[in-house]
Amino acid sequence: MVGDTAAPNGGLLERFDLPGNDLSVPSFGITFGDPTPDSLYPTDVYTLEYDGFVDFPQYPIDPLSDLNAFAGMIYEHLTYLALSPEQIQNALPLETVGDGLTNYYIMAVDDLPLLDPSLLTLTGLIP
Repeated sequence: MVGDTAAPNGGLLERFDLPGNDLSVPSFGITFGDPTPDSLYPTDVYTLEYDGFVDFPQYPIDPLSDLNAFAGMIYEHLTYLALSPEQIQNALPLETVGDGLTNYYIMAVDDLPLLDPSLLTLTGLIP
């Protein structure tokens, strides 16, 4: 799996699971809470660093961190299909608790998503 938005430690759908609140957006099939369960078979979940859908800040009171996560929703989350086998092979395993069958990995990115628009301007891709 890639880009799991209900990842148990940072997925946007899990992060905003507030006690006593059954927040959902039925027209989009979105329900907040209930993180991805441990599977019945071996599963590897890959995440790009700063992907705001999957790696949302734990403390959303930091505005720069929030802005970077929102930029990552655009600049990182949409790039999973373009990953090379080398990038996937070099993913770093994340620590998990228990003896589950799900393994989580994170792949580092070169730049902060918040700076991507300025980098595109500097390289001449955006006038």
